[in-house]
Amino acid sequence: LRAALPDGLRPREGAGGGEARGHAWPSRRDPKLSRARQLRHYEAGLAHERDLRLMDAAREFERAAAGPDGAIAAPALARLSKQYCDLGWNAYAKRAELIWCPHIVPPPPDTEREGRALALRALELAREAGATYPHSSKCRLAVAAALGRLAMYSARRT
Repeated sequence: LRAALPDGLRPREGAGGGEARGHAWPSRRDPKLSRARQLRHYEAGLAHERDLRLMDAAREFERAAAGPDGAIAAPALARLSKQYCDLGWNAYAKRAELIWCPHIVPPPPDTEREGRALALRALELAREAGATYPHSSKCRLAVAAALGRLAMYSARRT
């Protein structure tokens, strides 16, 4: 999955779901992060999302998800998944000549393989959010949205 993502969209080392759950990168928990800084990262992610800077937003939501407060970390993980969903949608829309946003940063990839990798990454993050915070409605919605985005890359008869 990581090799299929374009260079600018690969998750940084040290970002991800935790080796204990079978992932190839270490846990996202940061014991030094205070609740106030966690909230600032979440708000910065929202600001980047409004400006269509999806990868900058993803980085901020990733930092917010690492904080100690689950009430902030749950929606941050869901929003992180949403950024990858949006990138996957823009890749699909650009390839299918549908309406897509030419102003997002980074621009959507041109190949179906890269778009599918973004959709798979979104699903992976959403499932992690759902497993970590099973009672969060935002996390459940993130799983449903990620499955919908991935369905765009599936064959019609599967």
